[in-house]
Amino acid sequence: WSISNSILTINYDMSFKDAASSFDNEIYLEPDFRKELDGFIIDSAKRKLDVLLPYRMNQITETSITIPNGYKVKELPHDKEWKHPNAHIIISYEQKGNKIAYKKQIQIPDIILRKKSFSDWNRIVKELGNQYREQIVFVKQ
Repeated sequence: WSISNSILTINYDMSFKDAASSFDNEIYLEPDFRKELDGFIIDSAKRKLDVLLPYRMNQITETSITIPNGYKVKELPHDKEWKHPNAHIIISYEQKGNKIAYKKQIQIPDIILRKKSFSDWNRIVKELGNQYREQIVFVKQ
């Protein structure tokens, strides 16, 4: 019996309804519907012991967003990176021609979240949640 590490890649097309809002000559798009770890705040006042996270992960999500015809990018959120003993998270945005590449990588190398790390973990999760709500803004040309 042996188990080896391998890469699992899944490609698909999907429709994310109500991800964009339009006002006047602008479109506001929230690019991430998955929002992994959003709201995963540890109640450090009540929690007395370490937390066992569900599993290790190295998840990479890449999304290609087509800029709507007749529009240009007015604003892209800034790239962000967080490092913690239990998580390394990178979010990036890049315009390539008429597309925007949105990439997110979440690595969870250690599943035991130590009590002493709760405040750092909570700060990162809050900042990540705020980053998820950042919008791409398109403006009519």
